[in-house]
Amino acid sequence: MANCGAEIRRILDQAQRTWAGSGLDATVTGGVVELKGTFNSKNQLEATLRGVACVDGVVGIRNRMVSVRDESEFLVLSVDPRDR
Repeated sequence: MANCGAEIRRILDQAQRTWAGSGLDATVTGGVVELKGTFNSKNQLEATLRGVACVDGVVGIRNRMVSVRDESEFLVLSVDPRDR
């Protein structure tokens, strides 16, 4: 489960660098991830949620992240597996 937390931290760090997400934080308890933070758009938030949902060991997500505005664009968050 510690590896799960490390992978989630990498995803949040990438989201922060890529989209200037702020206050991004995660707590993992029994495979359930509680996410906090702010994004500029709903799409940035949703792309980050999808990335976290794909992490091995994640069984649920409590989303407390918010978006400042709602804009329509297609975004993909990719994390290089070589960073593991």
